[in-house]
Amino acid sequence: MDYLEHGSRFTGDLTGFYGGKISYAARIDGSAPFGEQDIALVGANGTTITYQFDTLASADWTTFAVRLDQYSGWRINGAIASETDIVDVLSDVVSFRIRGDRQIGTDRSDLDTVRLTSPQSFKGISPATDRPDLLRSTFEKGGEG
Repeated sequence: MDYLEHGSRFTGDLTGFYGGKISYAARIDGSAPFGEQDIALVGANGTTITYQFDTLASADWTTFAVRLDQYSGWRINGAIASETDIVDVLSDVVSFRIRGDRQIGTDRSDLDTVRLTSPQSFKGISPATDRPDLLRSTFEKGGEG
């Protein structure tokens, strides 16, 4: 399994990105995909949190994005990672990896526009602390709904 390591921009204390998003674009030229984790974040505490997308890259650019929170399906050794698990890793990330090898045998993989974005707050609701898996109405009094 080959992962692409990302430099110091994606290491250190990343707790401010809890509730934010990791996104990137990938494409692959080949066949016979195999199932491995797509993203791996390794903490100085020795814990690795991983994420695997349901969608595979193809010969066309495919955009992937996942929230950094306990609702998105991050895992530790196959078990769902808790908020505490994720924050512990984010407090001192020593390795930020995105899967580069996506095929058994010969292939060509490309990766572009890797982004780590912080959470956004609106109308007093912070996705980092509130339930991001719920749709919320922020209508106030008046004719808005």
